[in-house]
Amino acid sequence: MASMPTLVAGYRRSEHQGVVVGSPWRSSGTSARTRTDPASVTTAVAFLVICPCPSTGPRPRGLALTAGVLAVVLVGFTVLVMSNWAPPVDLDRTVGSALVIRDADRWQSLALDVLTAPGLTVVRYLVLLPAAIVLAVRRQTWAAVVVAGTATIVAVLTTLLKAFVGRGRPMYAGASGAADGFSFPSGHSSGIVVLAGVGLLVLWPALSPRWRRIAVAVAVALVLVVGWTRLALGVHYLSDVMAGWALGALVVLAGLAVYVRMRDVWSRAP
Repeated sequence: MASMPTLVAGYRRSEHQGVVVGSPWRSSGTSARTRTDPASVTTAVAFLVICPCPSTGPRPRGLALTAGVLAVVLVGFTVLVMSNWAPPVDLDRTVGSALVIRDADRWQSLALDVLTAPGLTVVRYLVLLPAAIVLAVRRQTWAAVVVAGTATIVAVLTTLLKAFVGRGRPMYAGASGAADGFSFPSGHSSGIVVLAGVGLLVLWPALSPRWRRIAVAVAVALVLVVGWTRLALGVHYLSDVMAGWALGALVVLAGLAVYVRMRDVWSRAP
């Protein structure tokens, strides 16, 4: 398994080999020979998404495999929820009943509202759309498209899947939260994964190895905390949250795949 220095070394290639050094979001240089190596991008993603210590020399098919696993997880949860099969339904209700905070006072309600806020669509837009604008101004066009696109597409896909499944919200006596619309999957959960994942990819090249580890820990904590608040507020089941995580991760991987492909094609253009 690769250590962090090995990952960093793999992420920064020599320009002598015809590869742009540094950011996977870096725009085309003045030399026609320089291009972004997909391996340098997938190295970072392997660390951020696939596992804490990926093997050296990651390949794009690793991303495809990860996306396939996530798709199976998402489809599996969707089928189980729509089938209304008793064991997973009972598990959802048991976990939800155990984690929901009942009869919360004003300060508890305020704390839950603050902790769940990073999963809001408006928060995702406030963070990622300005980042996309900055990238566009710096002529990193495809990076800007991916950042803005993932922020928007995850909301669309979540809404469509909610309408398709049509699962009602849980109802717990004394629950402090309230939400309209359908329950599956959790939009806060899918949204926070996109915010954290894309944010990491944007910031990754500018961070030292120590700060990269800290950033990953913060991102994972945000994802887990937002997921927990949806259960604590009593507005989602566990399967809603987990399906939301899978959907968000799929959107991040899809956006990265589009970027890697189009950036490579763009860099080869005469």
